[in-house]
Amino acid sequence: MRPLDPATLRHRCSLDTVAVSDSRELTRAQGAPGQARAAEALAFGLNMSHPGYHVFVMGAPGSGRHAAVRRLLAQTASRCEVPPDLCYVHNFTDPLKPRLLQLPAGLGGRSAAT
Repeated sequence: MRPLDPATLRHRCSLDTVAVSDSRELTRAQGAPGQARAAEALAFGLNMSHPGYHVFVMGAPGSGRHAAVRRLLAQTASRCEVPPDLCYVHNFTDPLKPRLLQLPAGLGGRSAAT
């Protein structure tokens, strides 16, 4: 095995190839660069309106998957009805089977005093 040449471990670009003279002229990139297919699959999964579907996302740290998922979740949620709060409470008759209460959105986190 040959040792790596340090000059090949870093890519330098020429400033002549940049079409702006000041970084304030740059626009923020939309989406995850090079991940159009992943974004399309995520959008497809988030738009499933049937019960029992889940979305699993994986990728290398720093790949932007967290930001991409949050952005697509926000876009999807803005078009959806706000679901009720689901609260599981103790079932005194059968402690191994908690009871489900469905409350209007935002009420599940309130204490009895408020």
